[in-house]
Amino acid sequence: IVELDFLTNTPRTSEFNESDPTISPDGRRVAFVSDSSDRYEVYLMSFPGGGELLQLSMDGGSNPRWNSSGQELFFESSDAILSVSIAADGPGHVRAEPPEVLFRLAKNALQGWRVAQDGQRFLIALGNPQDARPAYDVLVGWPQMLGN
Repeated sequence: IVELDFLTNTPRTSEFNESDPTISPDGRRVAFVSDSSDRYEVYLMSFPGGGELLQLSMDGGSNPRWNSSGQELFFESSDAILSVSIAADGPGHVRAEPPEVLFRLAKNALQGWRVAQDGQRFLIALGNPQDARPAYDVLVGWPQMLGN
């Protein structure tokens, strides 16, 4: 991830492989994937300016996506989609709850996914990796299925 320092017009870079940056809806944080721990994990930091780096995933992670309030972040890990609750603890400091598994999927079945802005509906492409076209399942009412 390269962040441009607008005051000096110079880029800030990282020595690690980083990808999938996504800025929170309020523009104050960025979630991204990095291999800084010798495995790709999802991290969170203040934006712009960096600051405290908070690791969100615990067993590998990719494809972070925010809900519209910026208080929840979704990501995939292995064959599951997980959720992390995010809360501000004062200026420049955030707190994250441990990740919760929302969906477990068959091994290598996840072809792609998107979350609605409200964070309550997911569009998940499932299928055999060798299939030319994935099948789409729309999951609605999933909080009720979990007993929430």
